[in-house]
Amino acid sequence: MRIAYFGNGARGIACFDALLEAGHDIAACICHTPDTDLARHAGERGVKVLAPARINDPEMAATLHALNAELFVLSGYNRILRRPIIGIPPRGCLNLHGGKLPEYRGCAPINWQIINGETTGGCAVLFVDEGIDTGDIVEEASYPIGPDDTAADVIARQLTLFPPMLLRALAAMENGTLRPRPQDPMAGGYYTRRYPRDGEIHWARDDAARIRNLIRALPPPDYPGAFTWFQGRKLIIARAEEITPPVYGIPGRVPLKRPGGIVVCCRDRALLITSARFEEETNFTNPAKFIPIGADLGGNAH
Repeated sequence: MRIAYFGNGARGIACFDALLEAGHDIAACICHTPDTDLARHAGERGVKVLAPARINDPEMAATLHALNAELFVLSGYNRILRRPIIGIPPRGCLNLHGGKLPEYRGCAPINWQIINGETTGGCAVLFVDEGIDTGDIVEEASYPIGPDDTAADVIARQLTLFPPMLLRALAAMENGTLRPRPQDPMAGGYYTRRYPRDGEIHWARDDAARIRNLIRALPPPDYPGAFTWFQGRKLIIARAEEITPPVYGIPGRVPLKRPGGIVVCCRDRALLITSARFEEETNFTNPAKFIPIGADLGGNAH
């Protein structure tokens, strides 16, 4: 099948390779910028690379139409396609979405699933329509999210799921057995974009489970990291653990040290922070080396 491929990141590369290995003809690879890993990867394999600043411009529509692709495939591409772009390929546009549908439409579904404490995650291959992740579903899968899993763990899990899901969808499309499942556009929920500043920890507002989930959802170096403040310095936290028996105290305060790190109180109970670094430093280490007992994190440190 002749495909125009829109992609980014590890998912984009994994599914790009799967398509080539399965014998599909990739007419062009459309990337966010010409210097992404996928753009370099595609160029090395002799595939034409496009990196438009505005994907929905009329000039780009003409360029895409001239590719004569039967299908558009989006894998990690985060720009929204609108008409007439989505109407160009005769077989439609397929999107590989990293969240459970219809509950996790929209942006950053992997991170939001972990922040919300989900123990089962989902991903799907669906047709692109004029809504946001509301198109008909053609493939979907679920997987466990363990209590210590980070967003990086979930991404790695999805990388084993998405390539075969995509190839199954294309095979069914080619042999006429594809049976898309419509979604109710009014069901489920939509999550908005997250920014680095949204990783700030609010010790007095959130309970320990929520804060630990936030830390798991934003693991460095793949993400900017959950963070707090100490004496005006931004402290990025990479790992935290539950404490048994529980410790209680003033939210944001460091009442104790343990061999593995520092104890920080949250709204309901404390967490053991085992790995952290200041923004200007490069290595994560045991924060007990530089955070004293009695320190207050966050709040008035801005």
